[in-house]
Amino acid sequence: MANEQLSQSLEGMKSATKYKLTFDAKAADIESDMVITVARSKDWSKGHYGLFKKVKFTKEWQAHTTYFTTKQIDEGNAPTLKFHYGLLKGEISFRNVKLVEVKK
Repeated sequence: MANEQLSQSLEGMKSATKYKLTFDAKAADIESDMVITVARSKDWSKGHYGLFKKVKFTKEWQAHTTYFTTKQIDEGNAPTLKFHYGLLKGEISFRNVKLVEVKK
């Protein structure tokens, strides 16, 4: 792979709100790691909307959980959840990907 990513638009995400992201993942290459962000759909170089996390994978299924609070979301610049593979070699697998608002 060369600079690949998996992304999902998040039109309904709210500013200044706490979220929980959970997923299971494994990789064929035990040295595999990836960056996960909630990025701007436009002008992505201006930073992220509150989630920027590096994750290391193992050869066995492993559960991952992270909490984050969104920054101010720019009008017309919807957030996008992105799994950045970069120059990852081999195969990675995901299951049970969930992004939910944390209720108070």
